[in-house]
Amino acid sequence: MTRLLFLLLFVLVGVAALLGIKSCQEARHPVISAPAQDFGGKVAILGDGTPIFAPNGTIARALADWLADPKSTRRYFEVGGRQFVGHTDEPTPETRARMTRLVAMLAGSPAVKVEIVGHAAASGNPAADMALSHAHAERARAMLVEEGISADRLSVSTRGAGQPLPGLRPDDPRNDRIGLLMTAPDRPAD
Repeated sequence: MTRLLFLLLFVLVGVAALLGIKSCQEARHPVISAPAQDFGGKVAILGDGTPIFAPNGTIARALADWLADPKSTRRYFEVGGRQFVGHTDEPTPETRARMTRLVAMLAGSPAVKVEIVGHAAASGNPAADMALSHAHAERARAMLVEEGISADRLSVSTRGAGQPLPGLRPDDPRNDRIGLLMTAPDRPAD
C-alpha cells in the first residue's frame, strides 16, 4: 500500500512538473497586446507582457515607448555609451547587456524590422573606417541572430566615419558605434 502511495505521489509530481514546463514555454511566446506600462520609471512592461529594466531617460525606455506607440512606424535610435572595445568590432559588456534587452523587445514585437547602422571613429583611412563600421553592424546583427531574432528582420548599412556624434571630434572612440533604424510595417502610416 505504501509503495502504491509513493508511486501515485511520484506520478502526480511528474505531471505537475510537465504542466509547469509547458506553462513556462507558453509564457515565452504569449499572444498579448498591451501598451508599455511604467513602474516607477524603472521597469517597462512590453506589449507581450515581458517586464524589462528600462529607467526613464535610457535607450531601453525610448525603445519600449516606441514599441508601445501604435502610431509610430519608423524611428532611429543611437544606442549610446562606449559600444566597442578600442577600434575593433568586439562589443563591450555594456553593449552585450543592451543587446540582451533588445532581443527581449524584438521577441515581443515580431513584425518590427531593424536596420543596424554601423559607424566608426575616424582613423585617417576612409576605407578602413568603412570596413570597421560594416564590421560593427555585422557583429551586432550576428549577436541578435544568435539570440533567436530572425535574420529576415535584420539588415545592415554603414556610414564609415562620415557621421560623428554631435559634439564629438570625428576620431573620438565613442563614434565606434551602431544605430538602430526601427520599422514597424504593420502599423498604419502617419
